Amino acid sequence: MTYRATSGSTTLPHVRSCDDWPVADTALRPKSATCPGGDRRTREEVKAQQIYFTREMQNHHGGIVLVNGYLYGFHQSILTCLEFATGKMMWRDRSVGKGTVLYADNHLYLLSENNVVGLAEATPTAYKEKGRFRTVDQGFPSWAHPVVSGGRLYVRDQGTLWAYNIRAR
Repeated sequence: MTYRATSGSTTLPHVRSCDDWPVADTALRPKSATCPGGDRRTREEVKAQQIYFTREMQNHHGGIVLVNGYLYGFHQSILTCLEFATGKMMWRDRSVGKGTVLYADNHLYLLSENNVVGLAEATPTAYKEKGRFRTVDQGFPSWAHPVVSGGRLYVRDQGTLWAYNIRAR
């Protein structure tokens, strides 16, 4: 769901701010989203106005990213690209399976709960995977979000942290 803020007060389970617009992306309670209210500096309250509703991005735990006007995230276990302004689905792909997504250096870094790490182009035209590999299975689903910092990709699973050099050669 995408909301425009005016005045009033409510709560929202999974909210991300995309270009100052709160976006709810929950698979747990897809009909329960509302906008958080209030500007603490002015004490002005905020009210939510629904701009559109879509069932095309029911995200469980993997997050969403906004890149050049397009949202990328997992709809259940399928990587999905939506046009942010309208909610129009641009593409879907099974990709690495249900997981988390991170954007860095013009790419989507993907980590499935089944220990598959993937790299794809961040483009609304189609899913374009550039590579993938497996990490060592730690015995439970991996729900941690990957991190890119200082030319390294950090992947954590349970008590293990891997660091991969991703600097251009």
